Amino acid sequence: MRVWKFAAFAATAAFASQLSAAPASAETVTLFGRVASGAVAITGSTVKVYSAGKGSPTLLASGSTNAVGNFRLQYESPGAPAVVYVVADGGATGGAANNGAIRLASVVAGPPRFLEVNELSTVATAYVFAQFLDGKKLSGPAPGLPNAGAMFFNLVTSEGEPAPTLALPPNGSKTEALATLNSLADILSGCVRDAADCAALFEAATRPGAAAPTNTLAAVQSIALSPGAAAADVFALVPAKTPYKPILTQAPVAWTIALKFTAGGFDGPGAMAFDADANIWVTNNFMPPDTTAGKQLTVLDPIGRPMFGSPVVGGGVDGSGWGIAVAQDGKVWVGNYAGGSMSLFNRLGKPLSKTAFATDVLDGTQGVTVDFEGNVWASSNKEDHVVRFKGGDRSKTKVVSAGGIEKPFAIVVDLDGNLWIANAGKQGSVSKISPNGTALGASPFKFGNKSSPKGIAVDRGGNVWVADFLRDGVWVLDRKGDFVFDEPISVSSLDGAWGLALDGNENVWVVSFLLKRLNLICGRNTETCPPGSKMGDIISPKGGYRSEAFQHLTGVSVDPSGNLWVANNWKTLDPIAGGDGLVALIGAAAPVKTPLLGPPQKP
Repeated sequence: MRVWKFAAFAATAAFASQLSAAPASAETVTLFGRVASGAVAITGSTVKVYSAGKGSPTLLASGSTNAVGNFRLQYESPGAPAVVYVVADGGATGGAANNGAIRLASVVAGPPRFLEVNELSTVATAYVFAQFLDGKKLSGPAPGLPNAGAMFFNLVTSEGEPAPTLALPPNGSKTEALATLNSLADILSGCVRDAADCAALFEAATRPGAAAPTNTLAAVQSIALSPGAAAADVFALVPAKTPYKPILTQAPVAWTIALKFTAGGFDGPGAMAFDADANIWVTNNFMPPDTTAGKQLTVLDPIGRPMFGSPVVGGGVDGSGWGIAVAQDGKVWVGNYAGGSMSLFNRLGKPLSKTAFATDVLDGTQGVTVDFEGNVWASSNKEDHVVRFKGGDRSKTKVVSAGGIEKPFAIVVDLDGNLWIANAGKQGSVSKISPNGTALGASPFKFGNKSSPKGIAVDRGGNVWVADFLRDGVWVLDRKGDFVFDEPISVSSLDGAWGLALDGNENVWVVSFLLKRLNLICGRNTETCPPGSKMGDIISPKGGYRSEAFQHLTGVSVDPSGNLWVANNWKTLDPIAGGDGLVALIGAAAPVKTPLLGPPQKP
């Protein structure tokens, strides 16, 4: 029986409304709720409501659950962009003694207010806030923290049930995400209902090199942060009686929760860029329903909902593939491969010209980036040069061919403001040029025949990471262009390496286009890797991360909430068919400040 169920509401919309503006005056909130394990009430649980932001969280109210698991709390609303969340500690189920290992949690949306705090809400809380939660203290800057709070309602409703985004296609029965969340909730329920089962949970959930968790919230957060560490051991804890269904039928390679988003006019999404609010701007190779050059962009809000009436059209967009960047002023620069040109949009999705531009200096536009001086750079992949738009002025172009540029594909900026260019010519290589376009060092730095560089990124130490499609691996160069390793970092799950991105810890995420896999490499900051790891070690599970949501992947990026986004570029290779959207691995990576300018920075 669920008391106060009449107060249920559309959580996601209400939360978005709460984020839109703070109330003009303090509002008194009455929060009704229930703490439960499935249908079983948890009595005598201490319930606390907190407000979270950049600093330490603020306690708003506290109380306890009664004989049927209900609670009623009053507090003054903190207003936007604060995240309001609930933590329930201890309590008993079915007449058992108090279980101090119980710690359940949930997120509170706007009015009317009812909350069911259970294992499902706890798993969702641990995953969306995996990068922000310390014990029961939640903190972090905007927009990452409030966006993570909004993402919660893509997983679980305020009534503690699977949310429509998770429960229905393109997720639901089409992918493993729903079954994964249910399975984790069931595993927690074993400990919640019988304290004797908690020791096994805490042992299986312990991260390599870390102390064992001591409560259910810490246990599932530990799993979220190291999803492949002991996946089979965790799966073995699924109880005989499972309050949440459907569940996984076998142990996953890793306990990642991969949400798929397909609304917004996708057809072959190739690359993406985040703006300052973490809205997602996405290129499309094709035009629905076939493989003609795409004339549209897709723009999603931070939780995957289409914006600006997406698909966004106009501005001369023509087969935009790998080239998109958001400048510091919020303008969005798009490279058109089919059109051999550039398009430009304002922060509201309006084209800033009726037609494309730079058609006289670009052919097969691919990579686009913005440097620290506000210059915009674009690669002319069918030629042997890149083009600079000085200060972001599309009328001030400079063609640069120095440094052995040959069929340039992608461009990145290092901390010194220099440009590194991945060349997909006959001999794969990387060129290094100054902001003025002069060659630096012994540029180009050659990989040799049968190489095809695609994704490129540079870390804060000046190391350059390059995904090589044909060599099935990742090259690493130092700031001088010397090879850190004689050969590319390569494992079978890097077959057809393409998109590459660094997270806030500077670990390296690389997709396999051919195998539909995602790989993680330990970066220069080895303290954030499993104990004993060295720079360049593969730290993802054997065979890479995988999901039923994945198609042939290209773009990969990290948002300020710690979600890792990948682009389903092609659905099938023969015949060619465009991929259907983006997939977000919830809370999987260290957050990154957006828009991305040079090496990744923590927000």
